[in-house]
Amino acid sequence: MITEDKNFITAAESINYRYDHPKLIYAFMRCLGIKRAIEIGCHIGYTSCWMAKAIQENEGGMLYCIDPFCWVNEPQEETWNQSIDSCGVRDTVTLIKGRSQEVEWPSDIECVFVDGNHTYPVAKHDAEKARDIGAKLIFLHDTVAWDGSVKHAEEVMTDPAWNGWDKMQVNSECGITVLLKQSRKPASWGEDSGEQWDKPIES
Repeated sequence: MITEDKNFITAAESINYRYDHPKLIYAFMRCLGIKRAIEIGCHIGYTSCWMAKAIQENEGGMLYCIDPFCWVNEPQEETWNQSIDSCGVRDTVTLIKGRSQEVEWPSDIECVFVDGNHTYPVAKHDAEKARDIGAKLIFLHDTVAWDGSVKHAEEVMTDPAWNGWDKMQVNSECGITVLLKQSRKPASWGEDSGEQWDKPIES
């Protein structure tokens, strides 16, 4: 699934960032109808724009971007703002400037993308807080690239606290782990041995 908004695609692909995971996140968010999400660690806005676009197209809501913009070797915040404006998603984005461990997180959140500080304690804090505030879809980034994120993602796979979640690891690029909270299955459609769907083979 990808947006049909050609102007958005042109603007997004002009951002100097080439990972594919933002499109994966967009697809999940669109399929699940996500309308309220948090992004932790925004860098220059490529993922921010794809997440916000999904929310726009789901006729939602808001993306809350949490970042202190603390890199000293590039004007992160300025570039992030330029990305948001050029992609036309300003009305769907709220910036919360600060560190994820220190700022207040919004409530009623359905989805969280964890891509902030990659030390183990902070990665663990962000993922567990996302779970505890009720997010049903959580993405952990850099799960093959940074030791703290790798350790925590591996831990999530076997930690009983994460029972009841479907888990998928994508090890391309820097790695992303997808966590989806299991929901109750709908009532059975009834007994069906499959015959009504199985056209006989003519000899």
